[in-house]
Amino acid sequence: DLKKHVFKTIKLVVLAEIWGAITLLILTLINKNSVSINEFLHGLTTWKQGYINHLWFIGALVCIYIIFPLLKVTYDNHKKSFIYFVFVCGLMTFGNIFLNHLQTVINVFLLNKNVTQYGVNYFNIFNPFRGIYGYTFVYFCLGGIVHIYYNHIANIPQTKKNIISILGIIINCLCIFSLGIIYSKVSGTMWDVVWNGYGSIFTLFNVIFLLSLNYQSRSEE
Repeated sequence: DLKKHVFKTIKLVVLAEIWGAITLLILTLINKNSVSINEFLHGLTTWKQGYINHLWFIGALVCIYIIFPLLKVTYDNHKKSFIYFVFVCGLMTFGNIFLNHLQTVINVFLLNKNVTQYGVNYFNIFNPFRGIYGYTFVYFCLGGIVHIYYNHIANIPQTKKNIISILGIIINCLCIFSLGIIYSKVSGTMWDVVWNGYGSIFTLFNVIFLLSLNYQSRSEE
């Protein structure tokens, strides 16, 4: 129902602004900052860093909801195009971040340069997902991808799925932990493996191992 969907999206925006205003007001009082109404509104409209940027996930969800009607129609009527969208989105988000990690590893271990590579957009102006949390589209669409390939996943023996999942999770966690050490050592500041890990292929693979390989349809529950 497109009408309900639009109102739901608007409701999310309103709720985000309300929670943002409450948080900004409380933190302003706690920090004993003297701000005018204009400064307060400016902090709210610019999503003041260190105050209300923790609500970023609602913004990401709104971005997904804006595109969702097109995704739904595509998924229902042309699954190949849906898979194409998820692939391209993954390439330009997770793939781009992986290239940053790879360049950092090359700099440190092969070129002997204590230089990190992070936040570079290798696809430049040709990346339609720049400026937003584009990787969230992949996470959102992953459930649909799993459903498309459900029969293939279901045919994998449960023991084999468990072994693959456990080994995969261990390897991915070690990889993201190692990246954290490298970035922290080179930059001299702690590299947050949680916040910075959302767009990492290692986190994505963990989601796949945890959810996809142990996925059950409602009829089997």
